[in-house]
Amino acid sequence: MAEEIWLTPAETAKRQGLRVDQLARYVRAGKLPKPSYAYGPRAPRWNVEELDAHMRNGQSNPVPRQHPSGLANALLAKFEARRQKTARGRDR
Repeated sequence: MAEEIWLTPAETAKRQGLRVDQLARYVRAGKLPKPSYAYGPRAPRWNVEELDAHMRNGQSNPVPRQHPSGLANALLAKFEARRQKTARGRDR
C-alpha cells in the first residue's frame, strides 16, 4: 500500500494557487476538503489523494490566474476606453 502524503497549509495553498489565509474560506465553501488534525489541534494537514479526488470530481473551482502582462493590458484597455469616452464628450 502506498504511503499517505500529507500537506501543510503552506504546501496546500501553493498547490491550489491560493494564499494560506484563503484555505479556511475555501473549506467552508466546499471548494476544498476538510483537513485532518491527526498531527494535533493546531496542525491541519490535507491528504494529497483527497485533494486530487476533490479536483477530479469538479468540486473545486481552481483560481483563475491571469498573467501580469495580460492584467496590465486589460487595465490599459479600460483606461483607454474611459479616456476616449471623456474626449468624445468634450467634442460636442
